[in-house]
Amino acid sequence: MKKSVVIFDYGFGNVRSCERAFLEIGCAAEITNDYQKSLNCDLLVVPGVGAFGSCLNGLKKASGDQIIEQRLKSGKPIFGICVGFQILFQEGTENIESGDLPIKGLGYFEGTVGELSLSVVPHMGWNTVFRSGNSVNNSADSLELNKEQNNEQNRNLGYFYFVHSYGVQKKDFGNNINVFITKQDGCEFISAIADKARKIYGTQFHPEKSGENGLKFLKKLVADITS
Repeated sequence: MKKSVVIFDYGFGNVRSCERAFLEIGCAAEITNDYQKSLNCDLLVVPGVGAFGSCLNGLKKASGDQIIEQRLKSGKPIFGICVGFQILFQEGTENIESGDLPIKGLGYFEGTVGELSLSVVPHMGWNTVFRSGNSVNNSADSLELNKEQNNEQNRNLGYFYFVHSYGVQKKDFGNNINVFITKQDGCEFISAIADKARKIYGTQFHPEKSGENGLKFLKKLVADITS
């Protein structure tokens, strides 16, 4: 039976590109913000394009924050892409005035989504994603296309497409969360995260725009987290 995937439609995401990608890998994908469908599908995908605060407000207006909370309480996975990944964190600083407090995110992961210290922003194009040395070992994990090894080359998840100016600096989340990083201009930021226990997953990169490698990634992700 095909896995049911809802691409949550709240006005801030590449919903058509996501739908095509999940259809191509054999899922029963649908673009909707219907509460019951979003709550009961095998995988809820939360894409995101735009500013942190705007996406968060749009998600809340569509009751997406409540749906995510209810799914996680029921042990059902969610997958955030780009800003849909960023809003899973504690807070963001995009478009705030000097002296203002950061905008509160959904708070499932500690960390601040801040402007990247790069020579050129946005960070746009193809880049490599590596599993962080602090990530979970000895597991056939989702968000891991290659088994862990002791050298960086074998921890390479692959090349994926990015377009963003904000991100979360590399940090240690302990032994229960898999973290993947990308390096650019001496800056190391989180490019993917996987919390198997809570079933929360996300990528800063766009797998739906990353060609064959993106499709391979999504196919394995769906197989691993909906089994």
